[in-house]
Amino acid sequence: MKAKIVVCKVYFSDLQDYKLRPVLIYKELWQDYLFLPLTTNLNRKGIKILPEDVKGSLIKQSVIVVPKFWVIHKDYVKEIVWELKSKIFEKVVKMVCDELWCI
Repeated sequence: MKAKIVVCKVYFSDLQDYKLRPVLIYKELWQDYLFLPLTTNLNRKGIKILPEDVKGSLIKQSVIVVPKFWVIHKDYVKEIVWELKSKIFEKVVKMVCDELWCI
């Protein structure tokens, strides 16, 4: 399921409240997904995506916030909204590795 963009509840870091937000599924982990949030704040650090970078119709230019990972159980992901094209997903993987010092 990696490289899919879905909408789910994204909790604030204090876990008191959440917003429904688009997120990029980065990796499947047993019954969970590891995901990265998207934002329309183009000044955020991450990978900028344009409408032509997805299969589907991205409404606004966005940034995949790297490396701000979260985890969500599979049952809470109901609908795939877009699919990220592979060349952009490869850029995300490279940036994650650069940020987390992968070997």
